[in-house]
Amino acid sequence: MSTKIKYGLLIFIFSLIITAALITNAYMPWRAFSEVEKRCTEPVTAKVVDTLKQEEENYFYYGPKVEFPDRRNGYNLRTDLVNTARINKTWQEGEYIAVYYNPADPSEAILRGDHTAENNFHSSIVIGIILSAAGLIVLIVSIVNTYKTPKGKTEKFKTNISGQSFEEWREQQNTEDGEEEQDKTGAEE
Repeated sequence: MSTKIKYGLLIFIFSLIITAALITNAYMPWRAFSEVEKRCTEPVTAKVVDTLKQEEENYFYYGPKVEFPDRRNGYNLRTDLVNTARINKTWQEGEYIAVYYNPADPSEAILRGDHTAENNFHSSIVIGIILSAAGLIVLIVSIVNTYKTPKGKTEKFKTNISGQSFEEWREQQNTEDGEEEQDKTGAEE
């Protein structure tokens, strides 16, 4: 295997590894958040009651503490808002934001329209496909450059400077070598 092919193969494998890491890194938070999103179906407008710093737990980030009315029980609930990305947004106390919460477990609440994890996953897939395609192109180009036979090189040296073909030149050399040997044997006698 030629050096060009080895480098092409190395670049292709490296691009596949980076692609796998990108997609895996984006898929895990999206999958975890989509499970929470399925459970949080009740839309409500919540009031920000505390603007603590965001905290991280596994794949989730918790934003501000919000308060909203629970329609089933008729009293206000307080919970930390779950989101999928470290949003550098600051909320003001008393601000109203649109959320979904889980009717079975009102402590789970998410921002409405938070598709950050899904968008990151889809972006990773697109970047991964482009990166893998670039690695594959490098591999194909290295293989083609290694095995292609350039046209014209074989015909370029059909004759030497004096216009003789290789066969004519070889015959001349054999004749000259034969004459030299005869001269040597004749001189020795």
